[in-house]
This record gives sequence, structure tokens and C-alpha cells, in this order.
Amino acid sequence: RKKYNIDVRVKSEVVAIDRAAKTVTVRRGDTGEEYAESYDKLVISTGSSPSRPELPGIDSPRIKQLWTIPDMDAVIAAVKSRGAKRVAIAGGGFIGLETAENLTALGVEVSIIQRPNQVMPPLDFEMAQLLHQNLEENGVKLYLGEGVTGFEDDGNTVRVNLKSGRSVEADLVILSIGVAPNGAIAGAAGLALNQKGGIVTDSHMRTADPD
Repeated sequence: RKKYNIDVRVKSEVVAIDRAAKTVTVRRGDTGEEYAESYDKLVISTGSSPSRPELPGIDSPRIKQLWTIPDMDAVIAAVKSRGAKRVAIAGGGFIGLETAENLTALGVEVSIIQRPNQVMPPLDFEMAQLLHQNLEENGVKLYLGEGVTGFEDDGNTVRVNLKSGRSVEADLVILSIGVAPNGAIAGAAGLALNQKGGIVTDSHMRTADPD
């Protein structure tokens, strides 16, 4: 604030936008108190959240996401403190592969479950074969072209059920199946959203509301 004249409100969340009044409703995280803050121009940069599909058993405490530093701490604690030896990663994109590499370095038995028939879908299929070879040489088990249909937690391990009828047993499951945009607050304010919940903009990132 002193250097750049920027007023930063930490532990605060914008919970509503009033486009007619040109105000946002801000909720204080510590007290729950709400107040209105006016704006001339509003930038919505609410980001995204990890996708968590509504699958049977997905609420098991042994199913984690890797999104924040506390998430990372929880995964490391599960491996180092609670002795998770087998980890199944649902998703073979950037985060899934980074997670697999680091867990393998910790001596964990890793399985990657990927709905497409290759990891890293942006790569050409032929290039992905090099990744498949490297992963398997490092002990990672690949389940490609497989969709997850649900989870069963027996109190000790989690069974990941696959579309083919196969299953993967794991002490810990990490979901790495992409993200969903946090566009709900914009939609509630009457701004257009696309089918995935993202805010519709023009080529200059402007919404239909000029402010």
C-alpha cells in the first residue's frame, strides 16, 4: 500500500456483484461481517478450482487434490507419516506427471489412470509414447483409456473402480483431472457464462458489461 497505493484486503471474499449500483459485497473471513465496496471498473479474476466429479465414494478422506500448499503438505504427510505406499493418480496431465515423478522419488508405488489413450493429451500420440516408456521404466503403472467410475474405501485402502471393470488398489488417491472456472459469482450477476461455467468475454477479455 505504501509503495504502490494498492489497498489489499486479505481474509476477505467478494460474495456478490451489483452491476446496477456498481458495488461488490465483501465478506470478512474472520467475523463474517459483510459490507459494500463501490467500483468504477471491476476486474473479475476468480480463477478456477480442481474438478471433483460426483462419483460414488469420492468423499473418502483418502482421496486428495493437489491444488494448494496445504494440499501438498497433506500428501507428503500421508506418505511420510502415515506410510502410504501405493498412490493412484487420476489424470495424466502436467500436475499428474509432476506428482508421479515426486512420489516415485519418495519410493512410492504409483499408478496413473488416464481417460485418453495417452498421458499429456496436448502432445502428439507418437511423442507421448516416449513419456509412457520413461514412466514405465521408473516403475509407474499406466492405465490408459480408462475412466474412473467410483471408489470404495474399506477403512485401510481405496479401490478405484474403472470403466473396463478392472480396479486399482491404493492407500491414497490423488485427483488431477483438470479444473473448473470459478464463474458462479459472475453468472449470479447476470453475466454470460459458457457451458463449462467460464465467463464469456471478447478478444480483449471484456464482458458485455462495459464496467
